[in-house]
Amino acid sequence: MEKDFLIIAVDAISEETTKNNLVNTLTEAANGRLGSFGWMYGDSAELARGVTGAGASGNVFPTIVAINPAKQIQIAFDEELEFTSQNIGKWVDGLLDGTTQPFKKSEPIPENNGPVTTLVAKNFDTIQGKAALVKYYAPWCGHCKTLAPVYEELAQKFSGQDVIIAEIDATANYVEAAIQGFPTLIWYDGKGGEEVYEGGRTLADLSSFVSSKLGHSHDEL
Repeated sequence: MEKDFLIIAVDAISEETTKNNLVNTLTEAANGRLGSFGWMYGDSAELARGVTGAGASGNVFPTIVAINPAKQIQIAFDEELEFTSQNIGKWVDGLLDGTTQPFKKSEPIPENNGPVTTLVAKNFDTIQGKAALVKYYAPWCGHCKTLAPVYEELAQKFSGQDVIIAEIDATANYVEAAIQGFPTLIWYDGKGGEEVYEGGRTLADLSSFVSSKLGHSHDEL
């Protein structure tokens, strides 16, 4: 806890071979890096959900996270990098000089979209400069499931208009928005402004809101 960062490697260590491989890789990476870092390892069966709090997907192992308790910083290892002592060492060194950036977990970019545009972390910036209503949801959320068919109708109603009706699984993708609950709807005006939608969840309510933001009445659609 007195170190600059606590480094925690995670894998299925209940398997002896897996545990030995993890410890050997971690030991090599820790060589010469004990001054600023504390090194630990744990079992993915217990820490899978915990590593998601640092930005990891919770699905890819082995992985590693860095925690700075004093500054409340948590950073996950880039899951697209090979888990080697060399890559870990470079990643750890970058924690001190600022070159290591937070890993942004993401689902694959969808090949096809329906009426509702599916966003993931890797393509979220495609709405920049465009008017968009984005639904942040969780697959297990009952309210999200109730809203889904209404939201699809909304997307169909505004098809061809200068607006994107989109959604993103906030549990499987890195999101910058401060989401307090599910579903959360946020309007982006395409000019850097944003607004959390607090109105009703009927088709009429949502249509009226989007129409007002586009500057025309619902009757014009």
